[in-house]
Amino acid sequence: MRLQPNDSILHLLTVIVFATAAWAMSMSVRAAGPAPAQSLASKTPPAPVMEYKIVDGDSLGAIAISHGVSLKDLSEVNQIEDVDKIRIGTSIAIPGDPKDGVLTRRGVKLKVPKGITLSRIAVLYGVSVKKIARANGIKNPDLLRSGKEILIPGARKVIVLVPPPPCYKKKVTVYRVRTDESHDVALCFCNGKPNPEALDILSGMSGPVRKKAPFPLHPRLLQLLQRVSEKFPDKRIEIISGQRARKSPGHESYHSKGQALDFRVADVSNKDLSQFVRSFKRVGVGYYPNSVFIHMDTRDKLAYWIDYSRPGEKPIYGRAGMTREKIAQIRAQRRARKFGPKNKSKKESPAKIARQDQIEAEGDAEQIVDAVVDAIVGDTETLLETSEKSPDNSVPVDPSA
Repeated sequence: MRLQPNDSILHLLTVIVFATAAWAMSMSVRAAGPAPAQSLASKTPPAPVMEYKIVDGDSLGAIAISHGVSLKDLSEVNQIEDVDKIRIGTSIAIPGDPKDGVLTRRGVKLKVPKGITLSRIAVLYGVSVKKIARANGIKNPDLLRSGKEILIPGARKVIVLVPPPPCYKKKVTVYRVRTDESHDVALCFCNGKPNPEALDILSGMSGPVRKKAPFPLHPRLLQLLQRVSEKFPDKRIEIISGQRARKSPGHESYHSKGQALDFRVADVSNKDLSQFVRSFKRVGVGYYPNSVFIHMDTRDKLAYWIDYSRPGEKPIYGRAGMTREKIAQIRAQRRARKFGPKNKSKKESPAKIARQDQIEAEGDAEQIVDAVVDAIVGDTETLLETSEKSPDNSVPVDPSA
């Protein structure tokens, strides 16, 4: 076929256009530089984390969607060339993040996370501790090092290892006398350590009324109360007082340091309660036969005292079994010193003296209880002053001596 002049021009223009396009493409490739090696290489698929058995009606796409993985990753992990051809009854591996473990033919391989014990791993995987230890040559299951790679024999699915939920000891009912406030709270964890939530609650219950607690209680007080609750199970612990602000510089008691509690246990005599608390180590115990609570603090050495005074009265320390006559004699001596010849200007009314003599001579229990109740109902601060009498720096009194 013979070309006409117009055909020759068109052919020439076509060649020029294609040549120009090829030159432009080569220049753009040069400007962009060589392609990154990662883009040229195939992306490494996620590791297999569980096994799935194909059933009638399954498709590879549906399996991928139900497990939240891509069809490409699923086919690459299982080396499936034709995604439309899968066999019913065969097992395939589901890919996932390898940080929690990798599925192998023998089981799951994983690195032990920090804070996870072998017994916890055994519970989560449903495999005995003995079987895991034997498969990994572990002689002492209690000495499992975090970061160690172990095999869970026979496991066909990677399980995320999480610490067990906190274990608490039995809840205790704690009641605040001054505000009629009550809480059911676990004082300690199963390992005996104080529960921080319980510490916050008791710090608020033992502080000033309608004011924020000036400072938290000492955590050891919760451990001591836990022992009390276990000795007297299902009995309510009743809080009278706890933290108190210092009255003046240099005047510091265990209450002003958050290391003391005045309390009682419902349906338990204060005598029995004080004797039990006295068996603890590094505590201070104050027993007040004529009051409604005992004092307990945490300190370096054991201290014990008995105070026979009434609410609002100066301390009357003595041995166990001090007679009413002896207590009356101490009160009489104090009055004599206070209203003796040097203090004739300070006189009590005859009615008040007669009333005190009657209580001291007869030792009427009902009148003593009435005085305590009056202090609680009418003047709470008077009662709380009683526990300040605990001789933090005195020599302990031994009632058995």
